[in-house]
Amino acid sequence: MKKAFRVLVVLAIVFSFVASFSALAADPGMVGNNVIKIKKPETYTSTTSQKEYYISGVTSAGVVVSVYGYNPFTGGFYLLYVDGRAAVQTAGASGLIAQKIYLSDGNNKIRIRTDSPNGTVTLLEVNITLNVLSLSDIQNSPIDIRRAIA
Repeated sequence: MKKAFRVLVVLAIVFSFVASFSALAADPGMVGNNVIKIKKPETYTSTTSQKEYYISGVTSAGVVVSVYGYNPFTGGFYLLYVDGRAAVQTAGASGLIAQKIYLSDGNNKIRIRTDSPNGTVTLLEVNITLNVLSLSDIQNSPIDIRRAIA
């Protein structure tokens, strides 16, 4: 009986560690941008018509960068999985990071978490809006936009 209890305690500890890494609180209290310089998107609020999007940045070698997406139903941020793989990378000697994500229509709240080898953890939030209509959709529309505006 004691052995089964010990196994349950160990499993609970392991599960809580994994769960804490895969989900972030909506208000983490440790937000900053002193570890990574985000190159794309260029601003904290961005708009695109590309469903497949690359977040890129520069950081120090050894920094682990994780990308989380917001779930409006639960109010939390969850680790993104892209093509079956977790959106987690460790920066190499160059410090360059590029992570592909898939955007949903409308506003996409994204949190970028950095874990430095010295133990520093920072979070950076960006909002990327995916436009539902692209320029080609408007050009191919049967409605004459010039008449609709006039």
